[in-house]
Amino acid sequence: NGCYEKDINLEIAYKLKSHLQKAGAIVIMSRIGDTPLGLTERVLASQENNVDILICGGIGGAIGVLENSTIVKNSRFELSNTLLRTNAALYGIGGFFGVVKNSNIQACDAVVGTDGTTTTPTMFSVSNVYVHAIATAYGAGGIVGCYQDDNNNNSIISQIEINNIKVYTEDKGVKTSVGVLIGQFVANNNSTFELSDWSINGFRVAANIGAGAGGAVGTASGDGTGTITLKNGIVNNTINKNVLNYNSGTEFLIWETQSKVGGVLGTLKAGTCHIEGITSNSLSLRSDRECGGLIGETEGNETKKYLSIKDINLGEVCVSNDNIAYYGCGSKGLLIGKVGK
Repeated sequence: NGCYEKDINLEIAYKLKSHLQKAGAIVIMSRIGDTPLGLTERVLASQENNVDILICGGIGGAIGVLENSTIVKNSRFELSNTLLRTNAALYGIGGFFGVVKNSNIQACDAVVGTDGTTTTPTMFSVSNVYVHAIATAYGAGGIVGCYQDDNNNNSIISQIEINNIKVYTEDKGVKTSVGVLIGQFVANNNSTFELSDWSINGFRVAANIGAGAGGAVGTASGDGTGTITLKNGIVNNTINKNVLNYNSGTEFLIWETQSKVGGVLGTLKAGTCHIEGITSNSLSLRSDRECGGLIGETEGNETKKYLSIKDINLGEVCVSNDNIAYYGCGSKGLLIGKVGK
């Protein structure tokens, strides 16, 4: 609507300054107008003024690349009423992280209430978000575009709540993996990754010539030594058509051209994958390639692979293929569209 992030940031900073001053704090502004200021300059300025706390505020939707870092326990992330869009991006695009590489994400600790009950706080909360990727080299997802680990890390993303999200990709010569939670997993060098305790309520995934599209994860891949676990998830299509700018002419929740489509996982290429405790409600999927209620295709090669599936409840699944005769391939199944080697 013509507003610049830098102007809104400054306006918020002045409001914060007023509140802090009323509370008795001495506030030094790093900038008072439209002046470019890098992060290093802000740190140096804070050191010169011997401040106790440095506050950096921003309303951007995502971190581009998180590399060789740790997201510590009990971190909380919230994103709502946001449009994220990229054109010909070198990296991925996600609600919080474009690319997470060789980094460790630690889950939240359980909290015991005064009545003795134990609850686990939500780590990632997303509502009313539209992720639009054009020719994005890695992946597109509501949480992370692409998650890659080459350093034998053990990472867990859990306690996720998604309400009304649309993730859409356009090819433009680059095949992108697209998922409601994670666009693409790449697990190398015996690294392990777990996606657990997640709930998706109201979503739409659409892609034009992609690598894989899934209700939770687009593509899970790697060098064959990694392990990926998807467990304790709920995929529910109670969709808010107005919020997602829903195309009423296309009634498929997950739709993709020339790629694999799965209700939970589009394409599986990883060495070891465990899927358990998944419940889905009223899924409608379509692809002119492989299409499955749980997994689109498990691609095989000479590398040893292991897949375990248990405690799956698929409710009212519609799996559709078209243009099979034209492309000369494609299969469908209520659980897996095609099992490779």
